[in-house]
Formats: sequence, structure tokens, C-alpha cells
Amino acid sequence: MSYHGSFHATDDGRRGRDQWPQPPMEPIDPAPKTKPGPKPKPAPPGQPGKKKIWVRPDQGMPTEMVICTGKPNYIIGRFCYNSWYLRDDMWQRHRYEIQGIAKEIIDSWIDFGARRIKHVCLMGHTDFHGPDDYNDQLGRARANSVRDELCKALVYIAECRRRPDILTKLTIACGTRGKRNPLAPGKSDDARACNRRVDVYLTHFVESVVRVFDAASNVQLTIAEEDEIGVLLEL
Repeated sequence: MSYHGSFHATDDGRRGRDQWPQPPMEPIDPAPKTKPGPKPKPAPPGQPGKKKIWVRPDQGMPTEMVICTGKPNYIIGRFCYNSWYLRDDMWQRHRYEIQGIAKEIIDSWIDFGARRIKHVCLMGHTDFHGPDDYNDQLGRARANSVRDELCKALVYIAECRRRPDILTKLTIACGTRGKRNPLAPGKSDDARACNRRVDVYLTHFVESVVRVFDAASNVQLTIAEEDEIGVLLEL
């Protein structure tokens, strides 16, 4: 067998004289044209769209009429958007903060000369997104999530201190303010994250306590003058 061409890669001038068999050249068929799908029909005028259904976040949770005002002792902040679950990631460690609060409460009953913490008030807050009713429910759900974890921490620390009797002397109440009391003004992502929080009030209620009872509304207003914290409790 003899070959009269060239194996050199750059020798393009002898391509026509090569003896290798070439396949027949056929025209390439263009891609078939497809018809676009039908456009969606617009909604007929005069008919309102479907209303968004909000899932109640505090379903099955206790509903309490509690309002705490003043400067909180602790702030459990930066809850995830539209969520009431506690965070335990590299940015926020809610359970670690709650354990510190429980330790302070139990130690106030053990340390000599310390003011005993008898009442804990938890107020849930949200950002400005969503209707008022839904934000009230979401704030209540966040406060109840903190209360559940706080109760677990209190039981554990009280058993470690061998003082389970302290648990029977504590009162924990939850309330909600929704989006009515923002901590950070503005609508930025950082401001909204700061407003998604739970304020923790630790009240001592020593002798300087004023109680006002409204018989018409069946509501008792308890104000601790020394702590400058007002608590509204429904009887």
C-alpha cells in the first residue's frame, strides 16, 4: 500500500490530493421550528385575586393579656424572618443567652443579699411586614418559644443547685406587641432583624408596689416603682 500525501499537520495545500476516502457531503438540515406555547389568559376585570392565607403561628399556645413596658433586662434578638424558632448558629446563640438568664434567676434566690427575682415577663416583637393580627400572633409565638426553653433551663439549674423549691415561687408570663414598638427605626434588613426579638423583664416586686384594679374591665395593673416596669395582667 502506498500513500502519496503528507502527515504534516500544517500541510493544508495537499489535502485535495490525499487518497483517504471522504464521506459524501450532505447539507445540514436546520433545526425544526417550534411554535411558542399559548400565552396565559389575563384575569377578567372586576374579579379580585386570591387572598393570601396566613397560617396562625401561635396555634395551640396559651393566650395571655400581658404588657410590659420599660427597659428590658435582656433582649433575645434577630429571629429569622417569619419564624418563631430559636436560633443556635454561628451568628445567634439563643439557648446560650437563655441559660444565662435562668442562672441569674436561680442565683438571685441563693446568693445572700441579692434581690430575689419572682416574676419574668416576655414580650415578643416583629418587623413591619405582614398585617397587625398576624404580627401579634407571631410575637406571641416567639415569646412562648423563649418561655419553653427558659423553663427547661430553670429546671436543670435548680436541680444542679439542689433547690427545686425555687421553681414554685416563680411566675413567667408572655405577651406580644407585634410591630407597634420597633427597637431600630428604618426598613433596612439590619433594622428589621433587630426588631424581630423577645424582650425579657426580670422584676423583683419588693415592698414598693402599686396595684390598681379596674372592676369594669376585670384587669389588674401592677406597677413596680423601683424597677419602673408596668405589667398588665388579665385576671
